[in-house]
Amino acid sequence: MPLRLSRRSALFGSASAMISPCWAQATHRRVRLVHNNPATSPGGTGCNAFAAAVAADPILQNTLHIAVYHEGSIGDEVASVQGCLDGSIDMAMISSAALTNFAPATGVLDIPFVFKSAQAARTALDGELGAELIVAARSKGVNILAWGESGMRHITANRPIRHPADLAHLKLRVPQSDVEVAGFRALGADPIPIPFQQLYEMLRTGQVEAEENPFGIIEASRLFEVQKFLSLTGHIYTAFPIVVAQDLLDDLSEDQLVALKACAKTAALATRQAAIVGAEGAAGRLRAAGMTIVEDVDIAAFITASKANIASMSNKFGAGLIARLQQSGA
Repeated sequence: MPLRLSRRSALFGSASAMISPCWAQATHRRVRLVHNNPATSPGGTGCNAFAAAVAADPILQNTLHIAVYHEGSIGDEVASVQGCLDGSIDMAMISSAALTNFAPATGVLDIPFVFKSAQAARTALDGELGAELIVAARSKGVNILAWGESGMRHITANRPIRHPADLAHLKLRVPQSDVEVAGFRALGADPIPIPFQQLYEMLRTGQVEAEENPFGIIEASRLFEVQKFLSLTGHIYTAFPIVVAQDLLDDLSEDQLVALKACAKTAALATRQAAIVGAEGAAGRLRAAGMTIVEDVDIAAFITASKANIASMSNKFGAGLIARLQQSGA
């Protein structure tokens, strides 16, 4: 089934046909899929799985070709979402933290200790709550195809973090998310939002003292080279929504759209599997790489210290929604 051309694609194709008739005869639309992390991270694994699924799909294989751009090679996460909104980028797999800048309702996922486990978060996102957030994002012009993941976030630093008091005045890099900034400020840290691409060098030079990320990103990005301690705080679940430009959706038939969503779900599952497998042996590998793994973190104290921030977030997101997230997977 041929692609339905949007007005923009039709105009672009007509102009290109006058310049190069051979181009006009091409059967594939090249779709740029970008993400922020290394190819070996859960996000990179998911993007590669998406490309493979599209290439194997009988409906899409002759119409779309997914070109994956790893490690933020054409822009950071905020720029990637903006690219999807203005049509300069076709698709992006980005953290929910970056998405908050465009679809504020999704920021509820970035409240520290709102989820008790990764499985609880998956249960929420696979059900009504996830569907509601997709609708809320769509109202802001952001199209989410599926919910991938990077896993639970943990704090790395050059000192152990066992209690909330250990965060006092710590220059902690966080994603570009006002919700995470507020959460860590409430815990006493000095959170500094910067793009991920700048993180390694800022840690190496001491411009920031600490950061927080899931196992797969800590390992794939070799953060063990510039951080001595990994404290298992598990404070935030990082969802990796797959975002798509409206222009691409406009070019698809209904059958193609159904197929694209199925491929996105395959990619999302691949990120989850990669996050689970990576977490299983990551502590041992990072310990072998020279990190000290701090397991005796006082999680109960962190949860207690976060209660005031969670309560304040009720004004932003609604107490009912936060309560449902906290109860998910129970």
